[in-house]
Amino acid sequence: MLEKKVEQQVLSRLQVDLKEGSKNNPEIVAWNKGNKEQGRRLNSIVTFEQRMQGIAKRNGYETYEEYRASLDAWEAYKIDVWRITNQQPLHLLENYNKRGINGEDGAYTLDHIYSIRKGFNNKIPPEDIGQFSNLQMLPWLDNITKGWK
Repeated sequence: MLEKKVEQQVLSRLQVDLKEGSKNNPEIVAWNKGNKEQGRRLNSIVTFEQRMQGIAKRNGYETYEEYRASLDAWEAYKIDVWRITNQQPLHLLENYNKRGINGEDGAYTLDHIYSIRKGFNNKIPPEDIGQFSNLQMLPWLDNITKGWK
């Protein structure tokens, strides 16, 4: 019962966020600043579609579908890959318990082994790039420099 009440409070604050922007929502600010506990709680309550709807509203669109139609192919592909990625059992990845943000000592970040960019360039379906078998946790510095090599 308490969990449902918390969920309703967060979702009602998200509705305010959709109108006023994420700077006014403490849970989204916490997520963006790397507050893992608050951010993970929000992430488990707010669906990917709800987050996308918020982005659409902040960009001046009434619906996610309108926003989606305005995107170029690359941006739409990235969203599709991340939608699939976030549906995977990420907690089963080795070093998932070390997940953090770039710049944090000892933090690991989620990596697509076959990169999203390569998938797009080679016309590989987003469903393949976002699959569990293409995911790993890497130390954050290794992950951000991987594409430079």
